[in-house]
Amino acid sequence: MITDGFVRIPEHQLAHDPSGCPIAPRHPGELAWAYELIEPGTRVYGVDADAVLAALIDNYPLGGPETARAAARTRHAMSTAHALTAARVAAHRGALPARQDEALRNPAWVPLALTLWDCAVTLTLVDVVYAPFTTAPAPIGNVRWLHSSDADSYLLSLCEAGATTAYRAGVR
Repeated sequence: MITDGFVRIPEHQLAHDPSGCPIAPRHPGELAWAYELIEPGTRVYGVDADAVLAALIDNYPLGGPETARAAARTRHAMSTAHALTAARVAAHRGALPARQDEALRNPAWVPLALTLWDCAVTLTLVDVVYAPFTTAPAPIGNVRWLHSSDADSYLLSLCEAGATTAYRAGVR
């Protein structure tokens, strides 16, 4: 799939340099690819973080207003935070402490009442649910944050949280 903003290419169709790294295809408009997103069996090259997110998030409004893109990032962040935390809880051996277990029963958009997350299971939260975006204090401790307020920060935070792998094009 090729657009002006991104291209998704099956891994087996990419040329490789002598060291075995895939070579990004030429952009149809001769623009530079800024990001490379690695998916199972494919690579996505995007001209900016928004373009990569358009490849990653269904119905991401690439040409729409920033408010629509921010809303799409936040919806994606909420579901991603829930999925990452659920996977970590499932992989955890043993029961969680009662207060952490109870806190995880709330939806991702409801701020935690706990100010300290001192559980062995890493919690993934979305920044816009907490201060300075709301009045809810942000918990500290074993927490990974998804920063959905702008495209570049969101893509980086998805990588840091372990949800995806992306690189600045040409940088390893």
